[in-house]
Amino acid sequence: MSLNRENVVWETESGRWRCGHFDFYEVGDPFSEDFDPEWDVEYTDDFRWVSDEHDNAADAYEAYPGPNPGGTTIVPRELDLDACRRYDAMAKALEEAWRE
Repeated sequence: MSLNRENVVWETESGRWRCGHFDFYEVGDPFSEDFDPEWDVEYTDDFRWVSDEHDNAADAYEAYPGPNPGGTTIVPRELDLDACRRYDAMAKALEEAWRE
């Protein structure tokens, strides 16, 4: 089963890989017969879930415990260092929130 959800796999500062799924909220009326829980969502700029570090991008992507999200964006550090740093910070913020 798949359920489209926005996510990213990025290379961390340590050279390992993580996957992060973006937080979201539903838009529209969930009681309407036209409501689609897969597509009637808006994403935030925060993560809802992040993986541990993995040796490669494929393992990071496969770590998600939910339904297949239908794909990902893979970001190596050498191609977009700023994005990888931002994702590292977002993962750290989520992990700190989990600890509280």
